[in-house]
Amino acid sequence: MIAQRNKLLAINYVDLEQCLTSVVGSEMSAAAPMEALKAQAITARSYALVHTFCPANGWYDLGNDERHQAYKGISTEHNSLGCQ
Repeated sequence: MIAQRNKLLAINYVDLEQCLTSVVGSEMSAAAPMEALKAQAITARSYALVHTFCPANGWYDLGNDERHQAYKGISTEHNSLGCQ
């Protein structure tokens, strides 16, 4: 939790590989072709790694909105890539 003016900002620290299972599940259907899911996982990983060097702001690397990646948490994870 970080105090910002008169509000609190909650920051969720998530392991990259754990995060990717949600990002891929949020951005694509589990029924998508395996090669498309693999390509999305590579793209999402690369995008996230770039933002560790050029973070969204001083407190966190990525946001959870459309500007960044569609991270929606455990509810969107699927095991199509065997990442869990």
